[in-house]
Amino acid sequence: MVAQREVEDSVPVTDTRLFDGVAETFPEYPGGETALLQYLRDNIRYPKEAYDNGIEGRVIVSFLVVKDGSVQQITVMRSPDESLSREAVRVVSGMPHWKPGTRNGKPVDVRYTLPVTFAIQ
Repeated sequence: MVAQREVEDSVPVTDTRLFDGVAETFPEYPGGETALLQYLRDNIRYPKEAYDNGIEGRVIVSFLVVKDGSVQQITVMRSPDESLSREAVRVVSGMPHWKPGTRNGKPVDVRYTLPVTFAIQ
């Protein structure tokens, strides 16, 4: 499942979700995709050092939505700059609990990959 969105305010965000294929129903951010994008829009702050140096790009963050809905094992898979990586991890680590993915009606751990694009406008 792939969906792309761009935040209209200060930080464009692309939401591409990749799942490990072990779930019948996939994790869902509280309030759905629109609420996830709003959370990112409200919470991401462009790092000053990256902004001042004109650094832009996409940070690929992978994390596990575990059976209880918490976000764990946050990993930066690719990033153009360390300050952008830190900001993406900070925001993902502060997310509220998700509705977990399920298989056979039972919650399961599901890996989620979220590209976050930082662009100076």
